[in-house]
Amino acid sequence: MARDRSGSAAKYHLEVDERRPNSHTMALDFTGHGRRVLELGCAAGHVTTALKARGHTVVGVEIDPVSAATARTIADEVITADLDREPLTSLITDRRFDVVLMGDVLEHLRDPLTVLTEAVTLLEPDGIAVVSIPNVAYVDLRLALLEGEWNYQSDGLLDDTHLRFFTRRSLFRFAADAGLTVTELRRVVKAPGTSNVAPRTTAIGTDLRDLVLLDPNATTYVFVARLERRTPETEAVCRSLDEALSKDEDAAAAMIVDIIEARRREYHSLLDSRRELIALQNSKLMRWSQLPRRIYRRLRRLLRLG
Repeated sequence: MARDRSGSAAKYHLEVDERRPNSHTMALDFTGHGRRVLELGCAAGHVTTALKARGHTVVGVEIDPVSAATARTIADEVITADLDREPLTSLITDRRFDVVLMGDVLEHLRDPLTVLTEAVTLLEPDGIAVVSIPNVAYVDLRLALLEGEWNYQSDGLLDDTHLRFFTRRSLFRFAADAGLTVTELRRVVKAPGTSNVAPRTTAIGTDLRDLVLLDPNATTYVFVARLERRTPETEAVCRSLDEALSKDEDAAAAMIVDIIEARRREYHSLLDSRRELIALQNSKLMRWSQLPRRIYRRLRRLLRLG
């Protein structure tokens, strides 16, 4: 897990209960059993404990010395280092791993691409990287932006130590830039309005929220991905996965455009009708008929009184 620069990792601690799916348990499923794991950002070892229970050999890297000391009681080895300052390949030079695990780490780094690219060099030829990243296109944050809000918090999507932000599509591009492909993708789903970045007002209304929710990834809070080296086989898997997901996203986008266009036509139709009414009211015929109409209305009132 990543942590803030002040040295406290406590706020990122999330108990790993494999009976209750979350980003940690999804990542653990990708790691398998009995493998050599390099865990970047191991914090105090809450995920490390679950890795060891699965029979893994675990080497951790942790920025916070206090958390690293605790993790050393669990992992086979823990290196205290800042990945933004010390190249990973200089910290680990003589070992190779089956899995590099980066749970909620990439978004905290100034140069996550370099770190991930270096991590790939430490993998066996058939090794994998497992990453989890928050989705900046989550519904609450989209709606907050529409209201002009971007409020950093102590944790969550806008954790005040986040330096990088990802969407589903940018994750795929990011993996490709590191020489990897996404071969499996899972999602942590969160209901709208339940995050700490939800808009403080409801000025935008429910109609716009419903439009946003047409996007199949709008309720994705965190993506968890299995990444493999780029080969013809993994490229084919990634392309198929990307095309399927993009198809759903594009269909949602087209539907949103159609709805907005229909609303625009309705608005302009009402606007045209109002213009025609105003033009009629201002026409000479309407002005000339005002006196007879007033006389007629007065006569009707007099007749009713009589």
